[in-house]
Amino acid sequence: MKMKVLAIVVVYNPAIETLLSNIQTYYEDVEHVLILDNSTKPDIKKELKERSDMNNILYKDMNGNHGVAIALNYGFQYALSLGCNWVLTMDQDSCFISRLTGFYQYLDSVSVEKLIFLAPVYSVYDKSISNRTIRNRFIWQSGNLVQVANYYKLGPYLEKLFIDYVDYEYCLRAHRFGYDYLQIPSVVLKHNPGILRVGHFLGIKYRYSDSSLIRYYYFFRNGCYVISVYKNLQCVFQLVKILVKIILLEQQKKKKLIWAYRGFLDFCKGRFGNLADII
Repeated sequence: MKMKVLAIVVVYNPAIETLLSNIQTYYEDVEHVLILDNSTKPDIKKELKERSDMNNILYKDMNGNHGVAIALNYGFQYALSLGCNWVLTMDQDSCFISRLTGFYQYLDSVSVEKLIFLAPVYSVYDKSISNRTIRNRFIWQSGNLVQVANYYKLGPYLEKLFIDYVDYEYCLRAHRFGYDYLQIPSVVLKHNPGILRVGHFLGIKYRYSDSSLIRYYYFFRNGCYVISVYKNLQCVFQLVKILVKIILLEQQKKKKLIWAYRGFLDFCKGRFGNLADII
């Protein structure tokens, strides 16, 4: 079957010029691009709709911020309506520094029966973290080329998680049900997962990725949920690592720990979804 690819880009109050510039790095390698707009600022939504129309980009207003998982699942439904059999899942801040031809060349040489997605390797803060084809247990969502047929067999992204750990849960579910996914070294994505900051401990300088306070709520609520379902020690290590970084390196330690504890409490209470809807 001929490949037909829809790129879906989930956005939230984006810097529009940067977003459109990022889209241009993969626009020529896919059949369609669809912006799924979770934005809450009317002026941004209005301008983004106008600029999308001008640039032959499909646009869908999600009518509020309902999270990345709901937007992604909508995108896969839209892919079916267009007759697309692969979906490229993108963040607003990510761009490719290579063409996508490495994905397509790999797919020409293998059976895709149990393949759920291909992923790029990452250039994080302009530093490459992989240069070989590798099967990592956890892969970020941005830049993945997902096979639509197997997406529907495995099931949708878990909407109650809202944002963080949506990708990690999907990886663990795919692994549990015997689906394959791997990174292709010839496809490189520039992806900055947070604000790069410098901390000091025992006189030694460390670089770390910083996030907004509310993200620590989602890290711990969703991380604890994924641990409870999949009993995965790597997820445990990730949460412990975040705690150690907060205590030893990061700014706003008290506030971040409070948000993390609040996320843990809501996990214990079974409260999920958008925090704004459950306060």
